[in-house]
Amino acid sequence: MKPAVSANADRTHRVDLAEPDRAELLFRDLRASGEVLVQPYMTTVDGAGEHSLVFLDGALSHAVVRAPRLSMGSPLVEGTPTAASEEEVAVGRAAMATVTPRPLYARVDLVADGAGHPRVMELELIEPYLYLGSAPGSAARLARSIRGRLEEPSEPSG
Repeated sequence: MKPAVSANADRTHRVDLAEPDRAELLFRDLRASGEVLVQPYMTTVDGAGEHSLVFLDGALSHAVVRAPRLSMGSPLVEGTPTAASEEEVAVGRAAMATVTPRPLYARVDLVADGAGHPRVMELELIEPYLYLGSAPGSAARLARSIRGRLEEPSEPSG
């Protein structure tokens, strides 16, 4: 459970459904300040973390592995560069295809399901951390994307 608008797992809770009173209390607390997301906990994240695919102006720029936020002592280093699998790229592109107009930047966070297939955990469109320091050339790609947007002819106002 977590707030619909959050950063870095702020106020995110891993809830055991065997403790319904605690779950209810946490839900009510979160709900008092806004919308709440309830997601199944994918246990594969404990070992493999999340894979984040960063898209700049609709094109895949780079991918990183993110350490699990709700597990203590993870051996994973945050933002470790990784090569996205073909299946991850396909899922990421499918998620991006649902967004119009095309965003300047986005991050698709994926985690493997029990069968090893990537599943979208989040599609980050509002101020996501883009791990530009983990991918050489990505800051320049973002700058080119921004410049390209600024140079696009504007729509005539009606």
